[in-house]
Amino acid sequence: MPSHSQKQWVTAQLLSGNAINHADLINACRGFGGWRLGSHIYQLRKDGWQIESIPLTDTEEPTIQKPVEYRLKPGWQPDTRNPQLQLFI
Repeated sequence: MPSHSQKQWVTAQLLSGNAINHADLINACRGFGGWRLGSHIYQLRKDGWQIESIPLTDTEEPTIQKPVEYRLKPGWQPDTRNPQLQLFI
């Protein structure tokens, strides 16, 4: 899945009300990519998207940072009148 398709998948999942994490994106890429979820989230936040980070507590893997899942802040929708905000669905 090319990078722009990953972004399309991320935006579609968030707009559908789904919480997503790295494993979800890797699965959507069928194991051939999906390592840039944080980059897509960073760019969407920079574009004004209100995305929450929820720490995943059910993991027992020792990591420097706990893995998180991302979701849109409840009730938030992108301003589709902003011509600079592109929604790929």
